[in-house]
Amino acid sequence: MKRLTILDRSQPDINQIITSQSAVWNLDNNKWDFYNGTIYLISPDGDYRNIVRFDHQELSLPRAPLDIANRGRDATEMNIQQAREYLKIVQLSGNEVKARKLEVRIQEKIALPFVCIVFALIGASMGVRPQNTNRATSFGICVVLIFSYYLLSFISSSFGVWGVLTPLMAAWLPNTLGLIAGILLLVRSA
Repeated sequence: MKRLTILDRSQPDINQIITSQSAVWNLDNNKWDFYNGTIYLISPDGDYRNIVRFDHQELSLPRAPLDIANRGRDATEMNIQQAREYLKIVQLSGNEVKARKLEVRIQEKIALPFVCIVFALIGASMGVRPQNTNRATSFGICVVLIFSYYLLSFISSSFGVWGVLTPLMAAWLPNTLGLIAGILLLVRSA
């Protein structure tokens, strides 16, 4: 690893911050070899007790940071560009189900911000109509609408992964139906 900062709280009475230019996992000793860094020992009241500079330091820390760094990321953790690059790799591997699932997730990442427009349109159309309902009823209607939207989103996403709907249609179907419902409610209330 390069240019790292570690907050070590593995020992009950000693808290330390380790900064280092690089670190390598030493397989022979099952320890980390840190190079060109500084160790800051911190007292329980938050003050620095000692500051130690080093060229090479061997520390017994868990291997977990290396395991996390080597773990592949899921499509939900990638941005759109990274997901599209990963999609090309998956398509070359020939795994059609995984490629279709990734295509649906990419389209969902694009479609998700437009949910705000759908909910705003439905909320505006419901707010314009004169009603003699209390706040609890209005809150209940909002919860039912949001739950219905996410249920429809889950179902259409599943259909997209199964291949019943295209990835584009699977991601945008809830938004489209919500937009149509919002427009109809707004026209009706006008």
